[in-house]
Amino acid sequence: MFAYNGARILNNSPRSADLFLANFDSAAVWLGLALLALVFAAWQPSRPKLESVRHAIVKIWRDHYIEALLFGGIIAFGIFMRFFHFNGTLPPEIGLCCEEHINGGAAYDALEGDRPLLFPLVRWTSALGFLVFGETTLGLRFFFPIIGVATLIVFYFLLRQLVSVQSALFGLALFAIAWWPALRSRQTSEGTIYVVLFAFFIVRGLKTKSPLMFLGAGIVAGLMSYEYEAFRVVPIIAVGTLGIAASRIVLLDGKLTEARARLLELVRVAWRPALVFLLAAGIVLVPMIVGTSQDKDLYLTSVHRNENAREGSRLADEWQDQLKWVSTMFLPFGPLDYPVSPPREVEGIRLFDPVTAVLAVAGMAAGALFFLRGYRFWFVSWVVLVLAGGALLLGEFAPWSFFGVVPILLALAAYFIDDVESFLKRVFGSLATRSFTLVLIALVAFSFWWNADTLFNDVEGSREVQRVYGGEISFVYAMCDYLRDRGDDNYAIAYSNAIRVDGFAAPRDTADEQRRAWSDFIWACHDLQGAALPAAQEAWPLRGVPAGPATLLFADPIGSADELVEELNRAYPGLGEPDERFTGPAGTYEFLAYDFDTGDTLNKQGLWAVYVKRALRGEFASQLDSFADDVLQNAPFKPPYRVSWTGVIYVDDGGPATLKVAGGLPAEVLVDGEEGVVELVQGWHPVVVRLDVDEQDLVIALEWEDASGSRTAVRAADLFPLAQLDGWRHTRSMGLPDNPSQIVSQRLDFSPHMALASVLRESTPTREQFVTEERWDGVLQLAEPTNLSFSTEFRAGTVMLLIDGEEVASGQHAAQRTTTLQANIDLAAGRHTIQLIQTIAREVTWSGATLSIVASDGSSPVVTPY
Repeated sequence: MFAYNGARILNNSPRSADLFLANFDSAAVWLGLALLALVFAAWQPSRPKLESVRHAIVKIWRDHYIEALLFGGIIAFGIFMRFFHFNGTLPPEIGLCCEEHINGGAAYDALEGDRPLLFPLVRWTSALGFLVFGETTLGLRFFFPIIGVATLIVFYFLLRQLVSVQSALFGLALFAIAWWPALRSRQTSEGTIYVVLFAFFIVRGLKTKSPLMFLGAGIVAGLMSYEYEAFRVVPIIAVGTLGIAASRIVLLDGKLTEARARLLELVRVAWRPALVFLLAAGIVLVPMIVGTSQDKDLYLTSVHRNENAREGSRLADEWQDQLKWVSTMFLPFGPLDYPVSPPREVEGIRLFDPVTAVLAVAGMAAGALFFLRGYRFWFVSWVVLVLAGGALLLGEFAPWSFFGVVPILLALAAYFIDDVESFLKRVFGSLATRSFTLVLIALVAFSFWWNADTLFNDVEGSREVQRVYGGEISFVYAMCDYLRDRGDDNYAIAYSNAIRVDGFAAPRDTADEQRRAWSDFIWACHDLQGAALPAAQEAWPLRGVPAGPATLLFADPIGSADELVEELNRAYPGLGEPDERFTGPAGTYEFLAYDFDTGDTLNKQGLWAVYVKRALRGEFASQLDSFADDVLQNAPFKPPYRVSWTGVIYVDDGGPATLKVAGGLPAEVLVDGEEGVVELVQGWHPVVVRLDVDEQDLVIALEWEDASGSRTAVRAADLFPLAQLDGWRHTRSMGLPDNPSQIVSQRLDFSPHMALASVLRESTPTREQFVTEERWDGVLQLAEPTNLSFSTEFRAGTVMLLIDGEEVASGQHAAQRTTTLQANIDLAAGRHTIQLIQTIAREVTWSGATLSIVASDGSSPVVTPY
């Protein structure tokens, strides 16, 4: 009844595509009551006398104090491997990897009211860390090495059910000091503790026939179903192997005529634990069942994602190679040619030390050979089916996806050690057993030295670890950390080459629930308001930036940071040097930060004016004119004088139009270098207005006149001043192949640049991809014949360079990161046009190119937009 009420409440949640259920909290109370009722139903209470408890504790210590001391020492080594340099350098305090930002976002959402269904251990543990330590990397990770230590403790209890004390301590030592599990425990990773708990509950439950053990196994089985597929199949494998074992008992343990009696006895003993297991698992799975009934893809998420990427093909494209990888990645020999996912696995470093690898292989072989002894058949089947299933079905192969098999491999290694120990004792007596103990101690010492050296020298100092923790997503967290003390009113504008940053900040008018859905970095930047740039060069002119304090951030600009600073100062004179230059771990990334007031810097409105006094002295002056009040009252001279305004003007909608000065004043107006009607596209257009002024208090206003003759006043916010109109006209066109100009925009660039562009695919029956064209048009004015060297670099698509309408270089992006085209041209004196055109047909890729022009004397000629 309790579980039914919980399911009914969940089913009444509003339908949505999000992977959470709105009424989870209310339903969780009923599901918790159902589990509590099941505990009472499964409990078989006894009332031991207090004196017997005290006596039992004293007796346990007297009989096992050596084991307890050794156990404590091994756990201490495990703690050292998991906490030494933790959140200092491994992992670094300011550095993220391996979907940590996604887990942090889900954990923050959980604290804000959402209830994530998938990966509850990871998300809720990080949420607890945020409650204790705040939204920092320490809060994100703190409880995971603690869970890693708890995994070791439960693993030892599991081994004590399987093997002797000596073999159990040895198996625990291998697990505690292994570098790979130690590194995994430092990250927000999936619940390996589930695997060990599940195996312990099953083994202990089969020994004691306790329904409580099967209650625990059922709960853990349900929780594992919310993890990766490699965990979700574990309960299915367990039920299958238990079914095979039960069939063997009924059919093969004695005469066939007595099979019915054996079956009835088995049912009598097993029905209650089995029912408790199924009920417990079913209660925990209620949210998944309800979510799946509402068309949420919860159970086979990764499998379906990989199938969709393969357009419905069931098997992975490289399943043969992946089967080879899963059969060799734990070996102590052979090639290391499987894909690595740093820093969980580092290129050139084996996942297991030589001792552990040899014993794991021996344990698998012995388990397959003597599969009828103990739980060997279950463990071997577990490892084989998980690894083989992942290799066949998942196209995104990475060893960390199958980390849950590691403790099972070590359990098989402990089985093998126990078999060897029993054989030596049986053949050679106790003296051989003592000698074997010394051998095990030596092996553990070697393994500890190998793993500690690997983790704290090879792994911690490796370029892979520095690159991952110092690049991609890490700089976004570094930005958030930088902005954390700048107040809620601070506005942030950011750009990076390494990753799209269009989700690290939300626009100022975004609602709270939309803000949470906006960003995976919401936990680190949850009050951050701002915008992202597709390229650093597009930091000017910025529109819609609210007045007040702001920070402009650039991470890893293509080209040198000094070149970027120079370009910014051309657009915003007086901006100067960055307030902060922050370098990531080992110099793997750098970001520049400017702190300023937007009204003084970014929100310049109007055009740059140059006044020339019409007199013999030829006085001149320059200033910013805002055109805000329509009346030219701030002119530095009394008439007569000539004024020339320059800058760029923003256009919302394309089409033919004419820019005019209101009142019919005889002004010369150039837009994109043309007078009269100009074919406009959305974006920024170079504008020049020249006017001879002969009267005081002249009313000055700019207006657009469309083809119908109607006029629209130009807003002050649509004008941006530039003292010099040099650079390139940059046009970006996007559309389907048969209509490539569906979306067209224009801007003025000081130089061609690259951007991490995202192009949405239009939903069509034929799944056509958008075609994107990037085009830069510029003009060279040469005073004399000149030899020029042109060099362009790009990272996607096809690029063509034209001089005076003739192609001088073209090429298609190759497999390497950057493709370069070069041309050396002799040009005559005069005017020459340059076009740099790139065409790409991908959804998310590098868009644009860079272009350098160098004369034979080493100088770079000035390019103008017309």
